[in-house]
Formats: sequence, structure tokens, C-alpha cells
Amino acid sequence: MSIDLLAPKPEFTTQKIYDPIEKPYHYNQFKYEPIEVIIDWKLDYFLGNVIKYVARADYKGMKLQDLKKARWYLNKKIEQLQDQEKQGHAEFANLSNLHNDHSDLSSEKGTGVLGPRTSI
Repeated sequence: MSIDLLAPKPEFTTQKIYDPIEKPYHYNQFKYEPIEVIIDWKLDYFLGNVIKYVARADYKGMKLQDLKKARWYLNKKIEQLQDQEKQGHAEFANLSNLHNDHSDLSSEKGTGVLGPRTSI
């Protein structure tokens, strides 16, 4: 196989590759694409969208709108965590009440809903 030294050399460019599906302009501005960060950090839907909207805010021409969307997703995540916290406190309170109410848990054989009764 011979190499043609007179053949035109490929041109190298620093231009970013653009593809509206695989490499949209507003995600193609960074060393790491937002999706790579979201996956690497194992972010859920809400926090992933926060990263996505904040990262692209300067590149879509709708900065205020994108930042408001990011805030909306962050607020939803906060609400979700607060609901989980409330639910956890309610479940703990219910479990404490069940455990302290021996008459409801015990049967004639000395076992109940939570298994054999033990003192705390």
C-alpha cells in the first residue's frame, strides 16, 4: 500500500459538531455535556433537569425562562423531600404507637402483628 504524499490533507477544525438530536448547539458548549454529568452523578429526574436548564441558560436565548424552569424543578425536588420527611415522621410515630400499645399487638399466644412481644 502506498501513501500519496500529494493528496490533500484533511482539514482539522475546532468547530463544534452540531446535530439537532445528538449534539444540539445549546448542549455542545461544554467540556462535559449535561447528560454526562447527570448520569455520572446519578441525579434523579428533578435534579437532572435543574442541571440541564442551568447549563444551557446562556446558550438558548431564553436565560430567564430556563432559570425559572430550573427553579421549578428544584422546588419540586424540595417538595418531594419534604413530603418524604413528613411521611417518615408519620410512619415512625405510627410504629411507636403500635409498639407501645401492647393490647392491640398481642394474641393469646403472646405474639402480635410485629412478632413476639419484647420490652424496649
